[in-house]
Amino acid sequence: MEIKILLLLSLFFGTTLGQSLTCNYADSIVLGQQRYVCTLNIQNPAGFDEFTEINGTHVEGRTNANVTGLYLTFSSRTINFPRIICSEFPNLAHINYALMDVVEINENTFSGCPNVEWMRLWYNEIENIHERAFASNTRLRYLDLERNKFTTLPENVFNGLVNLEELELSNNAFTTIPDGLFRPLTNLRVLFLVQANIETLNPEWFAPLVNLEVLTVYGNNITVWPEAALSNLRSLRAFEISRNPIGNNLPANAFRDLSNLEELFMANIGITEINPAWFQPLGNLEALFIYSNSFISISEGAFDGLRNLLVIDIGANHLTESAIPGNLFRNMPNLLWLICDYNLIQTINPEWFQGLTELIVLDFNFNHINELQEGVFAAFRAILEIDLWGSNLKTVNRNAFGNIQNLTYFDLDDNNINAVDERFLNEAFPLSFFYFRNNLCASDWFYDFAANREQLMPRFSTCTRNFEFIVVTSTELGEAYRFYTAPNPGIQLRVNTNRGVRIALTPFNFLWSPSVEIVIGSNNNTLSTIIRNQDTQVVVASSPNIIRPDQWTGLRITWANHVILVTREGDHYPFLAYNLEHIFPVQFYGISSPLSRAVWTIQPVEADFLPTNVLKL
Repeated sequence: MEIKILLLLSLFFGTTLGQSLTCNYADSIVLGQQRYVCTLNIQNPAGFDEFTEINGTHVEGRTNANVTGLYLTFSSRTINFPRIICSEFPNLAHINYALMDVVEINENTFSGCPNVEWMRLWYNEIENIHERAFASNTRLRYLDLERNKFTTLPENVFNGLVNLEELELSNNAFTTIPDGLFRPLTNLRVLFLVQANIETLNPEWFAPLVNLEVLTVYGNNITVWPEAALSNLRSLRAFEISRNPIGNNLPANAFRDLSNLEELFMANIGITEINPAWFQPLGNLEALFIYSNSFISISEGAFDGLRNLLVIDIGANHLTESAIPGNLFRNMPNLLWLICDYNLIQTINPEWFQGLTELIVLDFNFNHINELQEGVFAAFRAILEIDLWGSNLKTVNRNAFGNIQNLTYFDLDDNNINAVDERFLNEAFPLSFFYFRNNLCASDWFYDFAANREQLMPRFSTCTRNFEFIVVTSTELGEAYRFYTAPNPGIQLRVNTNRGVRIALTPFNFLWSPSVEIVIGSNNNTLSTIIRNQDTQVVVASSPNIIRPDQWTGLRITWANHVILVTREGDHYPFLAYNLEHIFPVQFYGISSPLSRAVWTIQPVEADFLPTNVLKL
């Protein structure tokens, strides 16, 4: 019997001695307020709750009554909130009790902290919370219960919290949220329900929240949207429903009562078309994010009610240039930020920008843009940033831009740029952040380009030299060959025409022998051929529909090592190849469109772009 008693005493004292509470006291600025803070090191993995003291030495002249803030050290471990904390520090106003293993909040846990205004219980293991857990904490203005183990909450748990302004309930796997859970929170301004396993928007939840300004239900499983779900949220200024499988279940009048809304996030919700009725009541909207959806076109007038819009993001959909009306943004005179990245756009329509004189950021990253036509950005007066990363560009021409006196950030990484207009580099005077990695004529990036322009310009010498060979022109039906100086080792051309075209390679600026003519789209657009000296057909290849009416056809033509190679844009291997039997220097190339008018853009090919695994014929 005595041995048993000794063992029990040993276990008791061993457990007790393993628990400790120690404060490091200091004055600190917390959320803009001066506070006397206890940074608590708590070692209490067993959840002991019979502490008699908190160790630590106060700053001279201070006592427990002066402590208004509580933080935990990173090394702390506990599964509870010992009662002694509130009894020793009755004037606590700020409690940060995050990243512990607390499993339960009972009726008495915070009853001794009547002055607390800010409480964070983020990232604990709380499954159960008493309905009177916060009954004594009526001064609470901020409460964070994110990342716990809640599946529901007592309907009356927030009773008395009339001063609560911000509530965080995200990342809990709720199976039930009582209808009246938020009924007492008439002064709530911010509510976060991110990834909370919600399947519907219950109008009963939001009916009392007449002062709510920010609501996010991001990342839930919402498929049901009652028409009156948000009807009482007339003070709402920011709303996010992104990453919910709503699809086309969004009612036309979903935002009918949100006339004060300023920010709306609708990304990745599975909509396949835009209903203009959604936005008609939102005359005060300043930011609209509808990226990562599944719509392939936008109807004319879809955004006509959004005259105060400052930011719009329609990126990561399936939009081509023909799917975006030219006047889509016409009623957005204050637009500052236009994002259209990760789409399928090949040609930027300058009509989109008419009237957008105040735009400062344009993002078209990761489209399929082959060129910037003349004047495409001429409407911009104050542009600061242009993003064209990964967009398949081949040339940068000064004539594509208007005023670039404010341009400070330009991203051209991962294009196929082989020529740059030196005038652009010289006139983009404030350009500091310049990204040009993984292009053909240069690969570099700068954060101080403007300050070191003179020293850095030589790095673009190949680019600017190649620009001298750029040709942008048109040829008329039946017009004779028009000749240009040929850059070695070849040319990259794009042609827009309805019938076949010809390209001649000669040592002269006229057609004579020796010569090679490349005929693209002959025999009713079924074949392409190579003709030697105007009369001998030496190569024939099947190329059905290589010329597509009113579309661009891209070709790469090279003549290195006396081998003529013709490759379609985007392909690695040529579809026409000819080994010159009688070697001659290619000094000039000519272009002709004998059967219809054609528009051409032509630039040099870099030697590095040549295939290395094509055998001579």
